[in-house]
Amino acid sequence: MADLLQYPIKTLNVLTQPDRPSGRGKTLTPTAVKDFALSQHINCFSPTALDDRAHDEILSMQRPDLMIIVAYGLLIPEWLIEWPALGAINIHTSLLPRWRGASPIQSALKSGDKETGITIMRVSKKLDEGNIIYQSKLSTEGIKNTEELSLLMEEEAKVFFKDLFNEAKIDLSGVPQNHEEATYCQKIKKTDGLIDWNTSALSIFNLIRAYNPWPMAYSFINTDSRIRIIEAEVIEERHHFLPGQVIEFNKKHLVVACKKNALKLVKVQLDGGKVITHKDLFNSGKNISRFG
Repeated sequence: MADLLQYPIKTLNVLTQPDRPSGRGKTLTPTAVKDFALSQHINCFSPTALDDRAHDEILSMQRPDLMIIVAYGLLIPEWLIEWPALGAINIHTSLLPRWRGASPIQSALKSGDKETGITIMRVSKKLDEGNIIYQSKLSTEGIKNTEELSLLMEEEAKVFFKDLFNEAKIDLSGVPQNHEEATYCQKIKKTDGLIDWNTSALSIFNLIRAYNPWPMAYSFINTDSRIRIIEAEVIEERHHFLPGQVIEFNKKHLVVACKKNALKLVKVQLDGGKVITHKDLFNSGKNISRFG
């Protein structure tokens, strides 16, 4: 949002999610978007639902030329889509029609997609089915986690808005998606990060980077102590160990057997602890024979 303010446009209003309970005291806390908007003296509206009450209040405001939606997280009703003079556009973090839904970045990494990217699309009544205005591709090779990929996508989105607000000739009507090629992703749950060692090392590696920084991939040491896996590497080798068994644990390596190949754990985090290396874990004297 801060980047948009550098352009010769007037931001009329900001719509964001409502304040949520946060921290041990469950204090109602505004979103970062609301905090920033208010710091810039921009009118901010954060209704609990886009219902009749919100309809009346929003439509009483000055009508904008364009509405830009980024990860709002709530269903946008038709009346709000049609309110701006030029309509509403959305920044979606996948190459639509692949990965429509709530977790496109994580789904691309978890599935081992070789490339992904951003799509600027017109907002439609149906989920992520609007016409495509702009796309930019990104390779996932060498990407460590979702956070790193998200930052790259932000930079790609800036390219589009730089052109748009510097009056480049951009057709905001867009082109239709091929709906037959659509794939969908769901909202991620905390429990989705549990590692199944009875899968390939590559699948687990992709899970680890997809779910960092949230909900984090995790397992249990000797079936009791939970451990988060922050960073890992695939070891392509045959072995006779059962999935989840520790193949090697010393100052140099922590290698765990998978159904296919093995995984070298580079950085981990025990419950209540800080992120440490496998060497730190070994030096702690913790006895580890298996993960599961």
